[in-house]
Amino acid sequence: MAYFHRREEHESAPARLFREPVNLDPFEEDEDSDLPLTEEEEHRRARVKHFRFLASLGDFFGVIFGAVVILLLIALLISLIHWVRNDMSQSFTLLQHLW
Repeated sequence: MAYFHRREEHESAPARLFREPVNLDPFEEDEDSDLPLTEEEEHRRARVKHFRFLASLGDFFGVIFGAVVILLLIALLISLIHWVRNDMSQSFTLLQHLW
């Protein structure tokens, strides 16, 4: 029975974990920071923005390429199904003439 009394503690543990918002962008501007950025820091941030743009562009073209490949595979599958239907009908007519 002691296990059931601790159940409320376990349910509230995840709530404590997500109480503070997490900043996922390490280069996001701080509102409290009034210090000017160094030239190296500005260059690094510009480089990060450039690589993020290239990564997004790569994702976009990857999705387009994937969609084209899927459409091509569907067209090949439809072609295969039509070929099998025609081949089966020709095979059965040939077998009927032989018997």
